[in-house]
Amino acid sequence: MSEETWYRRLVERFGSAVPAAERLQIRADLQPIVDDLFFELANFHHACRVYGIVERDEGLVVIDARFLSGATAADKKAINEILEQQQERLND
Repeated sequence: MSEETWYRRLVERFGSAVPAAERLQIRADLQPIVDDLFFELANFHHACRVYGIVERDEGLVVIDARFLSGATAADKKAINEILEQQQERLND
C-alpha cells in the first residue's frame, strides 16, 4: 500500500488524532504497528496527543506523544503502558 493511501486510511479511521503526514516518518513495514498504536490510544483522545513518529535510524523509532491537561493518573498509566509496548514493537 502506498504511503499516501495508508495515511489517508489512518486519518479516515482516527481523524484529528493523526498528526500531519510529514510528522510520520517511518518505513512501510512499520505501518501496521502505527495502526495498532492509534487503535489502542483511541479511547484516550481526551488525555493524550501524538505529535509525531519518526524513525531516526534503523531500529530507533521515536514517538512524540504528550499528555493533555485532562489526563488522570489512571489515563497516564494506561497510556504509558500502550506507548511502551508499541515503542518496543517499533524498535524491534
